[in-house]
Amino acid sequence: NDVSAMWDLSVHDLSIIDYITDGEMPIDISAMGARFYSTKHSITFLNMKYSNFLASITASWLSPIKERRIIIAGSKKMLVYDDVDALNKLIIYDKGFDFEEPLDEVFEYEYSDYVVKTRMGDAVIPQLNQEDALENSIEHFRQCIINNEDSITDSESAIRMISILEKADKQLLTNK
Repeated sequence: NDVSAMWDLSVHDLSIIDYITDGEMPIDISAMGARFYSTKHSITFLNMKYSNFLASITASWLSPIKERRIIIAGSKKMLVYDDVDALNKLIIYDKGFDFEEPLDEVFEYEYSDYVVKTRMGDAVIPQLNQEDALENSIEHFRQCIINNEDSITDSESAIRMISILEKADKQLLTNK
């Protein structure tokens, strides 16, 4: 009961986003949640706007299912990473969209004049090594010490994640 579900569970997703974006901070953060059996929030919804994408993280101690899923949707491909699924942790979908510009280029067109064409192709499930995440983290830490290198989860990364969580916490307390 010392932290909310957001502080307990969202940090994993934030760490992945931090790694993928090379440490980019969100432009805007919003959060809401509810307390059910504790003084801390049992369920939270954290939304973040970045320069070229949006991220949404749900953290819940109440969910009947353990879910650790990240969906990344791009214009060319989309992927689903599911840390709970032992066999299909990563699925890459050949699904995306293209913009079809109007044929007549003489006039200025509004955004609504462009046609968005979606496409759906195959799904690929790459074979991943079945390794223990904690063991890998410890080995990475050990190698950083041996080779005098910075860790991918260095203090700057921790500060960025704490900053995001603190801003979201303020929103949770404001949005009672």
